[in-house]
Amino acid sequence: MSSASPSITGRNNRGASSSLRRSSNWRGSAWHAAITAFAVLGALGLGATLLRQGMYFNIIKLTLKMMSEIAANAFHRVRRFSTDWHANSFAGSTVRKITRGMWALDLLNDTLLIALFPSLIMLVGATLLLGWRWPMMGAVVGVGSLLYIAVTVALSLGYVAPAARLAHARDTRMGGTLADAVSCNGVVKAFGAEAREELLLARVIGKWRERTRHTWTRGTINGGVQGAMLVAILP
Repeated sequence: MSSASPSITGRNNRGASSSLRRSSNWRGSAWHAAITAFAVLGALGLGATLLRQGMYFNIIKLTLKMMSEIAANAFHRVRRFSTDWHANSFAGSTVRKITRGMWALDLLNDTLLIALFPSLIMLVGATLLLGWRWPMMGAVVGVGSLLYIAVTVALSLGYVAPAARLAHARDTRMGGTLADAVSCNGVVKAFGAEAREELLLARVIGKWRERTRHTWTRGTINGGVQGAMLVAILP
C-alpha cells in the first residue's frame, strides 16, 4: 500500500487537473477531486494500519508458541544430560543460555517479520514502480539496493557476528558466576571466601566489559558504513 500511494496520488492529481480544465464549475470539480483523493489515501492508510495490527497479533501468537517450545525442549534435553555433565557445568550459565535463546527468537522474529519483510516488500514495490515509470531509475535503484544489502550482510556476518559470539560467551559466564555464587552463598560465607568470590567476579566482569565494548564498537561502525552508503546512494 505504501508503494502504491505515490502512484495513486499522482493519478488523482492528474485527474483533478484535467477535470478542472474541462469543467466550467471548477470549484465543485476541485472539491470533488480533493475529497476523492483524500478518501482513497485515507482508505489506504486505514487498510495498512489494520493489516499491520493483524500481523502484530499473529506474530505475538507465533513467537510465544516458538519460545514456549524452545524452553520445554531445552529443559527436556538438559535434564537428560549425564550427572557428570551437570556436576561440571555452571547451572546459572545453562539457565542463561536457555533464556537468551528464547529471547533471541523474539528479537529474530521482530527483525525478520516486522522490520525486514515489510521493508523488502516496500523496496521491491518501489523498484518495480520506478522501473515501470522510469526504467533507468528503476535499474539504478535496484542495483544500488542489491549492493547495499550485500555489504550489510557481509559486515554483519563477517565483522560483527564473530565479536558478538565472544561477547555472548562472556555474558553467559558472568551470569553463571553470579547465579552460582548467590545460590551457594551459604557455603561461601562458611569458608570466609567472600573476597575471593568478589575478585573472581571482578575478573569475569572485566572480560565481559571488554568483549561487549568490542562488539558494540563494531556494530556502531557497521551502522556508520550503512549510513554513509545511504548518503552516497540516495543523491
